[in-house]
Parts: sequence; structure tokens; C-alpha cells
Amino acid sequence: MCPLNVRVRGIIFCAVLLLVSIIAFPENAGAVGIKIFVDGKQISTDVEPYIDSNNRTMVPLRFVSESLGAKVDWTHGEKEILITKDAVQIKLFLGKAVMERNGKEIKIDTAPVLKNSRAMVPLRFVSERLGCNVNWDDVQKAVYISSKVCKASSEEKDADKENSGSDGGTSEIKRGYVTGSIVNIRSGPGTNYSIVGQVRQGAPLVVYDEKDGWYRVSTTTGIKGWIAGWLVSLSGDSSRGSGGGGDRDDIPTGNTDNTTAAIVIVGSANIRSGPSTSYPVTATCCKGEEVLILGEQDGWFRVRKESIEGFISKGIVAVKQSPKKVYPTPLNGRIIVIDPGHGSVKSGGLVDPGAVGPSGLKEKDVVLIIAQRAGEILSSKGATVIYTRTDDTYMGLSQRAELANNYGADVFVSIHCNASLSTEVQGTSTYYYVSLSMTQDKIDARRKLAALVQEELVKELGRKNLGLKEGNFLVLRNTTMPSILVETAFISNPTEERLLADPSFCRRAGEAIARGIIRYFETES
Repeated sequence: MCPLNVRVRGIIFCAVLLLVSIIAFPENAGAVGIKIFVDGKQISTDVEPYIDSNNRTMVPLRFVSESLGAKVDWTHGEKEILITKDAVQIKLFLGKAVMERNGKEIKIDTAPVLKNSRAMVPLRFVSERLGCNVNWDDVQKAVYISSKVCKASSEEKDADKENSGSDGGTSEIKRGYVTGSIVNIRSGPGTNYSIVGQVRQGAPLVVYDEKDGWYRVSTTTGIKGWIAGWLVSLSGDSSRGSGGGGDRDDIPTGNTDNTTAAIVIVGSANIRSGPSTSYPVTATCCKGEEVLILGEQDGWFRVRKESIEGFISKGIVAVKQSPKKVYPTPLNGRIIVIDPGHGSVKSGGLVDPGAVGPSGLKEKDVVLIIAQRAGEILSSKGATVIYTRTDDTYMGLSQRAELANNYGADVFVSIHCNASLSTEVQGTSTYYYVSLSMTQDKIDARRKLAALVQEELVKELGRKNLGLKEGNFLVLRNTTMPSILVETAFISNPTEERLLADPSFCRRAGEAIARGIIRYFETES
């Protein structure tokens, strides 16, 4: 489990309830018996959480004041809720799908309500704005909240005094919060310095100095270093925007690092001193937590969590790769989830191989090569790419869609090889999902993405064009963004199996998929 002291647990849960964090849970989540875990510990509420008609999990506002220590006031005849905590001031409006944060209006897709005389608010917004992650486990019907700790520690308060007389810029201690989605903290004031950590949007900071447009800061998790000033809003500073959508410190200079992070996909994960379960545990991570990947060995990633380095199994993480460079392209700042199909570990330790060809070639292995090549190209064009797996995984189908929804992905692409009882069947096809409840704009977006990727695949691979198809696949049905499922070729056909066994053919398939996605964003903009 992920240990948390009482004070921090309170901080997190109110962070969970403080803003309106619009968590998009699957429609089959249900409205009864929802469990909430904060850093691995289950939290009880005096009023049962529920899922509203907009498919958002609602929780009682009372935890904001009881657990976080935030000040909560009602104004204008008890129709407005004003929540104040450190540098953040939030205003919620009963019955209105809009909120204000530090005076900036933000539209939301569900509204706080009174239910049985209790104020209920949506869950996710606050936790992420204060540096926490929120994830939904469809099997357990549980919300998992992992915290970066949402309040300055006593150590940081001591650091305020320790650093108050430092030179090299402003000596006045200030406080602020991160406005970019995910921002690097570096060892010095510039993008040429090494990365010492990362912080999420809304994470509070103690600011000691300013130099060349960079702030020297400390975080609530103990990271100390320099952060780009244009991605920070100081308390009382209304001149700074929201970061303009930039989610990396070096976007304005056009020269980013290749940062790769592991995203924990299980409730609690161990980091060990070596690449095996025989090594001792040195740290633990909660579901949704990210740790920096330094390398890999024997099916394990070598990672760093804060100051601790160790190993985490590749089977219990997804992988997020930020772009190597930033170009002025429509992909800059986009989030693309690539799902290499199958490869899930089932009960008893058996792994789903997907379809298996006449010679024994496994679909799960082929699609990894295709996915990797597609991701490399998209990352090089400015997109953040998330791979649902890079090896056999404990992530199920619903969790793959969940991951894309939780990260607010712009598109989701699931990559497969087709199969038939007839070994004569050949060709390439692309699937998309349509439902009666979808707007025409959403249907058009899904179809356009499918059509562009299909066109590029057929042109590159030269296989029979089986066209676009509508498919009721779970990963398409449960994703909220434009999503497609690609069937590159028939692994059951001896000719196409030989092609799929050729890494160069697989790389070409990945390149074609990437080109189709790039064209989608080019036409979108």
C-alpha cells in the first residue's frame, strides 16, 4: 500500500474535492458502492459518492473544510461556493457548469448540486490542480487518488528561512503554482541544465529567486531546482497566463528533451533495488503515479522517484514519451495514446497472444514493433505519446481506454493484426465506433481519422483495401476522443504472415499510421 500520514491524507482528499475535477468514468461504473482510495488507503465518506447524469463522480463538499483545512464560504444566498487554500481561490456555482480559479473562468461539463441538503461536487479537477492523480478502476468500482502532497512541508518552511537571504535574484519568498500540464524542474536556470524532477499543473511551489526568466523553487515533494517562469503563476500575479498550452519548460525555445516516464497501472507498485522480485523494495508508487525512466534491464525499467533510483516491472506500467524536439506543427502539445493490442496477462499467468500465424508468429509481438515506430515519428513532431504497453502487461481492455480518457488524449489508436478461419483472406482495414448518442461532429472526427490512416496504410503496404468498418470494440466504445482500431494485415494468411514477420514491413506500417494521424491534425487545424 502507499502510506500516508493523517495530515497529508486530509490535504489530498480535499485537493480531490476542492476544484471540480471532471473525471470521466466509464458508463458502466454504476452509482452504488464507489470506493475512494487516497495513496492506497480507503477513505470513508458520510455521504455516498455517486455518478451523475453526465457520467461524473460526485462527492460531498464537506471534505474540503474537514480534511484539507481550506476555507469554505457560501455567498449570494448560498448559491456560490468560495474555496480558499494557499495561492488558490476557487469559486463554484450551484447548478452552473462553470467555475473560476484565481479569477479565470473555466467551463466544466457538470455542475455542483445540492443533494439531500448536501453540496456535491465533481471529483477530479482539484486533485490534479494540486498535483494529484485520479484514476478509475472499473473492476473494483474504485477511485484511486495518488498524491504529490498538496501543502508545503515543515522542511520547506524551514527552507523559506534558509533561503531568504540568498543572492542571484529576488530575495523575497513567494508562493505560486504550476500552470503548464507537466513541467520540468532543472538543476539550473535554462534548458541546457539537467532535469531533476517534474511537476504537474496546479502543483504549489515555494519561489526563492528569479534569474533570466527562471524561478528557483522547492516543491511539496522535496524537489529543489529551477523552473521556467512562464509556466508558473505567482500568488497575486494576474499578468501570467495559463502557459499557453505548453506542457514542457522548454517549448518556447523550441528545444525539448526526450523525457520518458512510467505510469503505474496497478493499485500499488513496488520499486526495487534490482530487476527482480527477489530484490528488496526501496519505494512504492500508487496507481496513476509517474516516475522517470532511466533505462531498462531484463523486463524491468530503471526509474527514479524523487531522489530514489530503482527498478519497476514493465508489466505494471504504461509509458509516456515527451517529444525529442518541438516543431511548429499541429502535433505540438497533442497527446496520442497508442495501444499495441493484446499482450494482457490473464489469471494463472497466461498471456493473451492475440492471433497466431501458421508459423507461430504472435500478434502481440508484431504490433509492438508497429506501435513503437509510429510513436517515434509522432513524438518527433511534437506530440506526447503514451503507449499502453511496451511488454506483456497487467492492463486490461477497459484500463486502456481509461488511461486515454484520464490523460485527456486527443486521439487513441489500437494496433492489431487480423485473422480468419480461411487462410486465403488478406488485406488491411480500419475500424471506428459510432453510437446513437454521438453528435455528428464526433462521428465525423472518428471516421476522418480512420479514413486517413487507412489511406496511408494501403498506399504504403500495398495490401488489399478492405476499407473502413464500424466496430463495437470496447477500447473504441469506452474512449471519449476520436479513436480507431487498425487491422494491418492477416496474420492467418501465409503471405501476409511472412510480411508481418519482417521488422521493416512493421516499421513501414507504423510510419503509415503516423502519417495518417499527422494528416488528421493538419486538416483539423
